[in-house]
Amino acid sequence: PFDISAPGKLVNFCGEVKYNATFIKEKEYNVLDLGDVGEIAEVWCNGNYRGTRANAPYKFNLGEFEGKADLEIKVTSNTGHIELSGNLNAHLPIFPTGITGEISLCKYE
Repeated sequence: PFDISAPGKLVNFCGEVKYNATFIKEKEYNVLDLGDVGEIAEVWCNGNYRGTRANAPYKFNLGEFEGKADLEIKVTSNTGHIELSGNLNAHLPIFPTGITGEISLCKYE
């Protein structure tokens, strides 16, 4: 994971970033924690919508199944991102885009 809009990267990027992964899920590991995300995250597991988060914690219940898991994550940056990149707003922070933290599967009862 990294900030797509960081200096030296795609600094004017505004839009969607899609991530796909396939893994073998153990039944008891039922929560996906995306860590740090900029800014809105949507998650699907095996084609089933698992939710949207616009702020932390970016945690999603994947369900209590085991076996192959096809994961799709869509992260959408704020449309204000482009407006903040102009000269008049040079002192304002530009928020990260994409998954910028550690991703983990957690065990919750």
